Amino acid sequence: MDKISEGKYVELIYDLFEVGDGRNELMYSFTTEQPDRFVFGMDPGMLEGFKNGIMGLSAGDAFDFTLSPEQAFGPVMEEMIMEFRRELFEVDGEFDDERVKVGNTIEMLTADGHRVAGEVLEVGPKKVKMDFNHPLAGQTIKFTGKVKTVRPATEQELHPKRGCGGCSGCGSNDGGCGGCGGCN
Repeated sequence: MDKISEGKYVELIYDLFEVGDGRNELMYSFTTEQPDRFVFGMDPGMLEGFKNGIMGLSAGDAFDFTLSPEQAFGPVMEEMIMEFRRELFEVDGEFDDERVKVGNTIEMLTADGHRVAGEVLEVGPKKVKMDFNHPLAGQTIKFTGKVKTVRPATEQELHPKRGCGGCSGCGSNDGGCGGCGGCN
């Protein structure tokens, strides 16, 4: 029977809870019909604590573990809470009050062109205050579930195609990589 390890295709069914101070709030569920699917060890964004909590498990095994904020999404970082001039949120000279509301999450671009999501905390007459911390930063989280599938990953799962629509590295413009490797 295969065990979760590097290069294995895995399907998990689980619930993710925010816990602490008597709280046990369900944040997200992966179901039998829509399990969490991945190749173990191929996702650099996977939480180390999560990896450690499932490593070595086999299909049918249950898991139930809790991660501290430091093991999960880290503490809330004050430098990730920022204020912006209200003019940045204008469309055709008008403030976008449909999208820019307290509690809404808005995608923005960093100075180097990366997309980041931030929650609107305050909308003032001159400034908009946003929080770019992960929504679960500073929270203790709990994973409860079971392993649905563990098997060797296929070649396609190990090396998925990622057509980019054009590659600055090789000049390809056919939706794939012309050989430079920059699109893969």
